[in-house]
Amino acid sequence: MQRIDSDDDRPTGGFGVRRLRSRSLDVDALIQYLSQHPDVEYAEPNYIVHANLVPNDPQFPNLWGLSNLGQSIGGTAGIPGADIGAANAWDVSTGSTANVVGIVDTGIDYSHPDLVQNLWTAPQNFTVNLGGFNVTCHTGDVGFNAITRTGLTSLEPSLREATTAPAWSASIGSGASWR
Repeated sequence: MQRIDSDDDRPTGGFGVRRLRSRSLDVDALIQYLSQHPDVEYAEPNYIVHANLVPNDPQFPNLWGLSNLGQSIGGTAGIPGADIGAANAWDVSTGSTANVVGIVDTGIDYSHPDLVQNLWTAPQNFTVNLGGFNVTCHTGDVGFNAITRTGLTSLEPSLREATTAPAWSASIGSGASWR
């Protein structure tokens, strides 16, 4: 393989894979040459990939708790890095419908475009005991009304004011993940 004019040739991993760099051949020419060599099983570029997922939400830069770059919000300068590192976590995973988290809140806007496609609904009837009260949620319920102690079965605007556990929990509510 003298023709490749290698200035970098080193093993990568433990399976006979090598990383090569040629002084005289560009990537396409080097791959073509190596692919035709009888001692080479495969040849491919050494791609460099950088993960940097962030939501396309125009308000994301204001969410300093998720990504604090030192931005000024409401006249107060942030502290770079004083956040939960959400962007780093999103490089690993942006959520799954298999992971549901419960949030107890006074309600959500079920029609909000960031939530409407990600709301968890009860896949089947189930009963849970909350504070000594049995609560049955039915297939399709999207949350729990703590005042009436019932599952929420619709997305009516009036339900936004009820005390709910919108899931984010498989046991009592609706759920959201960034998809």
